[in-house]
Amino acid sequence: MAAKIKEDDVVLIAGDISWAMKLEEAYKDLEFIHSLNGKKVFIKGNHDYWWSSITKINSLFDDMYFIQNTHYAYNDYGICGTRGWINLENTDDEHDIKVHKENFLDLGCPLIVHEVLDMKNL
Repeated sequence: MAAKIKEDDVVLIAGDISWAMKLEEAYKDLEFIHSLNGKKVFIKGNHDYWWSSITKINSLFDDMYFIQNTHYAYNDYGICGTRGWINLENTDDEHDIKVHKENFLDLGCPLIVHEVLDMKNL
């Protein structure tokens, strides 16, 4: 049976791919993902404690790109990634609101920040 994902396909991986606490411990999991077809684009999950230096992990494999407050260009698309497991509509935590605002501004999304902060009356 032929593989459904081809070598030039882009696969988005939405984090939480390893139980490891350190990069060295996650390396086996990353090697397995590397062995699969496609170009892999990772967004950090809230349990990816092994995810440390973005420069270091982006240098591990040539077919894997890790997004952290940046983007991956694919054809005419930009795939963005930042901390996003906070629902601002359901929190009054000032730290969460501050981090969320900073992350969206880092990505160049000031209109989204303005709309979200308007919802929170901030």
